Amino acid sequence: MQTSPIDILQPSIPATPASGSRASFRFALLCTLFMLAAIWLEPLFAPLCRATAAQVGTLLGLAGLAPKVHGSLVTLSGFTVRIVTECSPLYACLLYWAFVLAQPASGVRTLAGLLLGALVITAANLLRISIVTAVGPVVPYFVFDVLHVYLGQVAMLMLVVASALVWSRWNTGGPAPLPFLLKAGIIATAFFVPWVIINRAYMALLDSQVAHLFSWLYPGYRLLTPRPFAIYNHTFEVPFFLALVMAGHGIQTWRRLAAVVGGVCLLAGWHILFRISHVVLSAMNVSEIMPLHQAIYLLGQFLLPFLLWLRLDGRYSRRIDSPSSAGAEASCPDKLEPNRAP
Repeated sequence: MQTSPIDILQPSIPATPASGSRASFRFALLCTLFMLAAIWLEPLFAPLCRATAAQVGTLLGLAGLAPKVHGSLVTLSGFTVRIVTECSPLYACLLYWAFVLAQPASGVRTLAGLLLGALVITAANLLRISIVTAVGPVVPYFVFDVLHVYLGQVAMLMLVVASALVWSRWNTGGPAPLPFLLKAGIIATAFFVPWVIINRAYMALLDSQVAHLFSWLYPGYRLLTPRPFAIYNHTFEVPFFLALVMAGHGIQTWRRLAAVVGGVCLLAGWHILFRISHVVLSAMNVSEIMPLHQAIYLLGQFLLPFLLWLRLDGRYSRRIDSPSSAGAEASCPDKLEPNRAP
């Protein structure tokens, strides 16, 4: 009688809410570390801004226009835009990279996902800046501002979601992302228009809460918070988050509705925190708070809506932490089975 090792197939272990929590935690931790590192290294990103400006100038030149590029400034027909770090693809790439690195995958797939996703996001970002620069000289400033915020806060973040879901499907399988992405894009666009109208009222409501807080902390102190802008881009995470939720499972139960309302309240609370840090920075002239102010802004703009959506739509957060995603087959040489001769 002879014995020989055989391969034992391990059954796929279904993902659980706990596994989704671990995946979300890894994603949140990586994204936070990336954003904090970016803030710390901010002085080193001037070459990135100049390179982005040069690439935008080249792209506009290929389109038959005659831009002038000077450092991080791009001028077209007397209209000038300055490329800052937020205009570069850096933060969108960091958000996407955090998603990819939070997943169990082979080194080759991870590296391919990081590089290909970064290329797509960078190319789209150059196209975005080129479009807003090209239309800037021929449209009113409000229209320019609306287009700038739409392409930056809706289109680019939707592209990050698309890149992440395409990568997730390639790596672990799962639902086809195209129907969800089309639905989310349509809903986000539909929500964007009314939010342009009400975002100043939303900011006024938040500022009133900030004023009450400071009047309580400093009796007799009257805080004036002028709102000189027609559009406050950091508030557009609210309709973006709602669009992602509505495009997924939607709001089908009272419990889910409560979770969505809680997510919106968390975003609003984060915006209040941002306004508080802004008051401390500008009204009280506490320049030391600038890194914290930037961190609140970046995490609220990029991480928070994405993370809240992942926690509500468990199809993706649970899948990326499922043990089956790393491979369902395993060899177990310790298991022996008799091999009888005929």
